[in-house]
Amino acid sequence: MKNRKNRGFTLIELLIVIGILGILASALILALNPSEMLKKSRDSQRISDFSTLQTAMNLAFADSLAFKATDPDDGTFTTALKTYSTLADAAGAPSLFNYDFDHDNDSGTLNLTGIAAEATVVTDSDRQNNTGKGWIPMDFTVIPSGAPVAVLPLDPTNSGSYYYRFIHTGTGQYKIDCAMEASANLAKHGSDGGANANRYEIGNRLDFTTN
Repeated sequence: MKNRKNRGFTLIELLIVIGILGILASALILALNPSEMLKKSRDSQRISDFSTLQTAMNLAFADSLAFKATDPDDGTFTTALKTYSTLADAAGAPSLFNYDFDHDNDSGTLNLTGIAAEATVVTDSDRQNNTGKGWIPMDFTVIPSGAPVAVLPLDPTNSGSYYYRFIHTGTGQYKIDCAMEASANLAKHGSDGGANANRYEIGNRLDFTTN
């Protein structure tokens, strides 16, 4: 009998196999698109946050709660829109609320440093305050059934174009908006019934004109 030698892979065969595996791995990465998957994950968090906030607002209005007044002069609201953002101007700085007011025939944008105690916002923790001192001027802790949110959520990215906004008139009409990231979710901007075709909106008054 002749002894048979075990035949292993040649270097060329190994290189071919490695090349094929590399091509398959690249194709899989392109198909899965990790970047888009991360965007979808953040969008899912945004949708979940907005659902929670919508429920919280409904409970607050069911108990006849009102927005916290932050007018620096007399603590009353006018009919002008007030816009609260989860963004800070800079590290350690308070959020710049585009707070439109017409008290004494004046109007403008106020940086809320040192104005009303309930409106001074410096850190993420401050912005997430659920007693009316955060980015939503509503005290959820006084709801008889318990606060529906322990902290106000912030946008998963919370920088650049990606942040949460709360817009209201002071008379119970409001909307909350954000920008979606994933390509598959961009259509939500124009199909939510709101006035802004570049942001996803919820609330009981979606026709507020905002940028």
